[in-house]
Amino acid sequence: MTALAAQDPALRLFVTQLLGFLILALILRIFAWRHIVALFRKHQDEIRSQVDTADQQTSAVAAELDEIHGRAAALPEEARRRTSLAEKEGRAGSEELLSQAHLTSRQLSERAAREVALEREKAVYSLRADSVRWTLRAAEGLVERAMTDTIHRSLVDRFLKDLERTARP
Repeated sequence: MTALAAQDPALRLFVTQLLGFLILALILRIFAWRHIVALFRKHQDEIRSQVDTADQQTSAVAAELDEIHGRAAALPEEARRRTSLAEKEGRAGSEELLSQAHLTSRQLSERAAREVALEREKAVYSLRADSVRWTLRAAEGLVERAMTDTIHRSLVDRFLKDLERTARP
């Protein structure tokens, strides 16, 4: 075989790698095998624990589901009872609500009419005030254009004479 290995380099490489693998496997078996097996067992125990927990939760959910189905079976009768009661209460309260709605509607209409009248008065007052302001501005503009020094002196003199007459008893 050594003669064959010497002649075929691929076979020699294969044999070398096989020996390396076997030595590595033997070293792993001696030093690491117990640890690897312990890790796998620990992982297996964790999985079993999780499966047991899932089975317990499944059983609990199934029990709750059965209880919910039992309550759900009683729901149609309870719904009919509550519907009937609600219809009776609705009929009893509808007339009272209708009369209250009419009263509220009248009150709101009256209040709206008062508010409209008040807003109308405010608008008229505002228009009057604006008219006065515009008139005064127009008059002021006219007086400023028409006022000359001679007219101004004459007005001031007349005002002072009137003031003197009023001040003397």
